[in-house]
Amino acid sequence: LATHLSMINISGYQIKRELGQGGMAKVYLAIQQSLEREVAIKVLSTELISDQEFCQRFLKEGRILAQVPHPNVVPIFDSGEQDGVFYMCMEFVPGGTLEERLNQGSLSLKESIRILKQIASALEWSHGKGLIHRDVKPANVLFRDDGTPVLSDFGIAKTTRQDATQMTAVGMAIGTPTYMSPEQASAHKITPKSDQYSLGVLFFEMLTGRVPYKADTALAVAIQHLQAPIPTLPGEYEHIQPIIDRVMAKEPEERFNTLEELITTLDKVNAGSFTAQKTEIFTPDQTEKLSAPVPANRNRILSISIGIMGIALVVGGLYIFAGKTQTKETIDINKVTDLSDATETIPPQVILDPATAEEVAKWLDIADTHYSIGRFVEPVGSNAVEAYSKVLELDATNSIALQGLGNIAAAFEVLARESLELGDKDESKLLVAQGLKADPENPALTQLQNDLDSR
Repeated sequence: LATHLSMINISGYQIKRELGQGGMAKVYLAIQQSLEREVAIKVLSTELISDQEFCQRFLKEGRILAQVPHPNVVPIFDSGEQDGVFYMCMEFVPGGTLEERLNQGSLSLKESIRILKQIASALEWSHGKGLIHRDVKPANVLFRDDGTPVLSDFGIAKTTRQDATQMTAVGMAIGTPTYMSPEQASAHKITPKSDQYSLGVLFFEMLTGRVPYKADTALAVAIQHLQAPIPTLPGEYEHIQPIIDRVMAKEPEERFNTLEELITTLDKVNAGSFTAQKTEIFTPDQTEKLSAPVPANRNRILSISIGIMGIALVVGGLYIFAGKTQTKETIDINKVTDLSDATETIPPQVILDPATAEEVAKWLDIADTHYSIGRFVEPVGSNAVEAYSKVLELDATNSIALQGLGNIAAAFEVLARESLELGDKDESKLLVAQGLKADPENPALTQLQNDLDSR
């Protein structure tokens, strides 16, 4: 680690230690020498600096944060590139994350409302600046020493300004599936109300200690956001169920008009003047819609399948890279294949020498990053399948790489079957071929390929 730190030389900063890392960047504790203060520096992974898309996205995050001065948004002090190192310097927030707090269990109603109001205020401010966060989740809520929550990681934020550069392709879902709004999951146009839905998921988790929707695969979770009933709070919180009903409404127009309205409603709860009547915050027409079952729609299911290919996955959020699985629930997803069913039984891990283990970790980071933006099999030389395959060259039993390839193959199977049902045989064939690049011996894809060839 010391050798690695010595390789990072950013003028004006003394790197002290690593704070954390993901597939795209590492974060270090550093001293800003001019002001003699501790700061956090995010450094783009060296494996990705040759990719202009990653570099642009990284620098875009710095510009976005600089535009959002708010007491509940992590401020950025500096960003740029020096000797091939892309970096961003920001406030060091030492109080941990909301995710870490939730790992210990649910929070009280009072504490949940306190946190929710401040993060809602940060989002309302950013929405006023034309920015939609798109990745509101516990890992992106940090705490200062005095307990003040602050929102971080605007790396995939979307601008609502018409002259903005489009960083993501149309029809590509971005976010973390567990906290993703229905419109995000289906890769439809999003508005600031998408962040409101994610706040609703956050609120539910703070109160209950669990997420509202969970399943073995990202696709299944995304479909639950679109079709499953709005989750129900336990009995002691039934008086605020109407708030959950509104912020997590499937249709954006049925949510609060602004987050300021949500904050005002939460103030009523604190004051004891909020009642359990839905009519207090819903019109009769909205109440009737919320009580009706959510209709299935094949086109929206297909758009979820397509969108999920570009979801920005997070290791701690989906559990597929860490080799973990959440408790499987029985869900109806209109006979869409459960992706986990296509994954082979994974052999036990072997013990690697330190040098090989470090190389494996590097390629897993690269693979996870490509996976996170939907680079499954393209472009050639820079995609998840090739990176996972590199891992298996070094460690043939690596469960993370095997799981990643299995999920990619299974996702293409879902898309191929949906395309076939919609009458597009050529598209189905193409998707099968893409899936077989991830898992050439996948029995379901092989059978589907044979069926297509015989038609």
